[in-house]
Amino acid sequence: MLTQHQDDKEVVIAYMSKALNKNQQNYSTTERETLAVITALEHWRCYLDNGKEFTIYTDHAALKCFQNLSNPSGRLTRWTLRLSCFNFVLKHKKGKDNVVPDLLSRHKNQERPDTRETSPQGVHPITIEELPDRKLEHYNKIFLGCSNNPDAYPNYTITNAAASILPIV
Repeated sequence: MLTQHQDDKEVVIAYMSKALNKNQQNYSTTERETLAVITALEHWRCYLDNGKEFTIYTDHAALKCFQNLSNPSGRLTRWTLRLSCFNFVLKHKKGKDNVVPDLLSRHKNQERPDTRETSPQGVHPITIEELPDRKLEHYNKIFLGCSNNPDAYPNYTITNAAASILPIV
């Protein structure tokens, strides 16, 4: 999920998701989390590769330490090199404080290893904090319904890895 601060609020700019292929599903948790960061950074390179520092929030605390590993795997070493061209700070954010990406990253029913993006143009973006409790309950119901019985919610889809629940247009 790509966001930026506008008027002291975090505003969603775009969502992106990519399912893991069979080999990637065998990666360690740290490797999967690192791959998610690399995929997002490369996808949004045009926004982020401008020399300005930006922050990446992750609920995987070990990811903060991967660049300082004493004996990283060859894959992590190559990925560290790929990340070195970006000017970012990695910060830990508990899953309960990173609700949308955390919930959606747990969705296991990814059928195709493709990338989908939705940019909420024309939609008034709001923060989680701005949603009334009844709306949070509504979206929670949709999320749980889509997770347990996707056929019952044909107008919605759940995307993975730092994404969101959006109506299918």
